[in-house]
Amino acid sequence: SRVLDANLPARWGAVRWRGVGALDWEARSGNHDLPDATWSAWTALDADGVIRAPGGRYVQVRARFSRDPATVLRSVTVYYLPENQRAVLTEVTASRGEGKAEDTRPPPLRVAWKVDNPDSDELRYRLRFRGDGDETWRPLLRNQEWLSTPNFVWSTEGMPEGWYRVEVEASDEVDNPEEVVTRDRRVSDPVLVDSTPPTVTVRVEAGRLRGEVRDGASAVLSLALSVDGGEFRPVRSADGVLDERGEDVDLA
Repeated sequence: SRVLDANLPARWGAVRWRGVGALDWEARSGNHDLPDATWSAWTALDADGVIRAPGGRYVQVRARFSRDPATVLRSVTVYYLPENQRAVLTEVTASRGEGKAEDTRPPPLRVAWKVDNPDSDELRYRLRFRGDGDETWRPLLRNQEWLSTPNFVWSTEGMPEGWYRVEVEASDEVDNPEEVVTRDRRVSDPVLVDSTPPTVTVRVEAGRLRGEVRDGASAVLSLALSVDGGEFRPVRSADGVLDERGEDVDLA
């Protein structure tokens, strides 16, 4: 036969043929598309017609007509089982959405991941999380639920503020028996859960506007001032740089 390609490493099964007469069958296998010294030697099939060559990506079979020159060979089928290939998570990201000034709830975290799935199995994803300093992973989904798409929106409302990591597990259990199921896990970089807005206090002292902005978890990144209901315009902090969870304002 020509070299037959299983596309993935495979376990070889039986050779079945249609025709009349008697044939002597042999097979050899390898992992290069052209037979070379790394291929196995030609080996006769076993008594049940199963290939005895070692598993690999490529196989070749041949039939000898030596027993009956009148034999007619019409078709050949070679059976094989591809080895299950593990899906590999290559990236997991967790990022905060952009909130609006009028929002009273914290923006959700958007979790997304990428996966290399060489044999295109249907995958199930399970998510866990833990806080920095916590050794226990907790399920992010309820009642052993799972996802089939590589993204999730996590509402962190009610969560204690702090830094968290998200772990994603990919499983090919849908398409494989339990004994060959594979799983892979990958963890995101830390992401900040900030559940409460900053507090703002202002006062007028000796013709100057003074105030403080304080946040429990995040650095203050922008300040804006509106006078008499007018348009909000950016202002600087008293020290000129917005880089702390607490910033002072001192304006003339």
